[in-house]
Amino acid sequence: GDVYKRQPEGVEGDLTTISYLQNELKIPGDSLENMLLKYSWILYLRVDTNLKPTIEVLKEFGFRNNHIRQMVSAVPSILAINHEFTLPEKLISLQTMYNLSKGGLVKLCTGQPLLLTCSIERNMDVRAFLEDTMHFSASQMSSLLTGYPRLVMTGVPVMEAAYRVLSEIYGFDDEEVRYICLRCPVLL
Repeated sequence: GDVYKRQPEGVEGDLTTISYLQNELKIPGDSLENMLLKYSWILYLRVDTNLKPTIEVLKEFGFRNNHIRQMVSAVPSILAINHEFTLPEKLISLQTMYNLSKGGLVKLCTGQPLLLTCSIERNMDVRAFLEDTMHFSASQMSSLLTGYPRLVMTGVPVMEAAYRVLSEIYGFDDEEVRYICLRCPVLL
C-alpha cells in the first residue's frame, strides 16, 4: 500500500516527514508503513527541528545512512531523542565508557540500537560489572562488545549469575572465566 494514502488528516508536516524518511534514509515503503502504523507519533516529528538535527548528530559520530536506517527501523524512538543534549551525551558516554573508536561505536549501536534508549546509569552498571567483577581491560571490553553487541543489553543480574556458575559451580578462576567469556561471550 501507498503510505501517503493512509495518513491521518490534520497532522501537520506528515507528508514532509514521510518524504524525508523515504528519500533521505531510504526506508522502504512497506517498512515505513509498518513503522507508522505502530508508532504514529513519528508523524509529529518535524523535519527541520527533529529529524535532520538527529540525523546530523549521528553522522557526526560516524554513522552512515544505512546504519541510521537499520537502527531507526529497529528502534524508531531513536528519532525522538533530544539531539541537542541527550543523544550526543549518550553517544559520548558509550564511546568513553567502553573505550570505543568511532567505528566501534557505530558497530555497537547498529548491533544493539536499543542501547541508545537506555539510561547512562544502566550502562555504567554494565561497565562496572565487566570491569570490577570480570576484570576485563578496556581493550578487552571494547573487543567483547563490538564483537557481540547483544551482551551490553544483558542485565547485570543475568551476567552475575553466569559468572557465578562459571566460577563457583564449574570452579574456573577469574582468568579462566575471562578467557572463556572472551571466546564465547554468549555464556554471559
